[in-house]
Amino acid sequence: MIALTPSEHFLANPLGVSPTAKLLGQQLAELPDWEQRYAAVIALGDHIPPLAEGDKIDANLLHGCQATVWVVHHVDPVTGLLYFLCDSDSRIVRGLLACLLCLYNAQKPADILSIQAKPWLEEVGLVRHIASTRSNGLWAMLGKMKAVASRY
Repeated sequence: MIALTPSEHFLANPLGVSPTAKLLGQQLAELPDWEQRYAAVIALGDHIPPLAEGDKIDANLLHGCQATVWVVHHVDPVTGLLYFLCDSDSRIVRGLLACLLCLYNAQKPADILSIQAKPWLEEVGLVRHIASTRSNGLWAMLGKMKAVASRY
């Protein structure tokens, strides 16, 4: 197996390109009940590439989340696109992170700052169906992505 450089690793992240938030929202809306949506979100999280053990350090920990969550980012110097990789010890949190990746990954920082996640998350029903402790973590991840984008 060929080792990926950090830039290649981020570019290899399939959640940066597909599915889009619009497509994911349509697919979730087609499911008949929340239990099936919940299962689909968890399954989506299974597609997040695992973080390297070297990235699972205190500096990359997300605070404000009940689960353990690590977040790293990279800006492609050629395209200016911002890429996030994240991981969690919780399957549902990985799924929620994957939803945010569908919204924000592989975007220009200015676009990330202009995208409003809350209406989309409400539209697909994620906000009202997750526990408040999970939603606190979701907002913390959203805040982290916006804060990173604001630095560029």
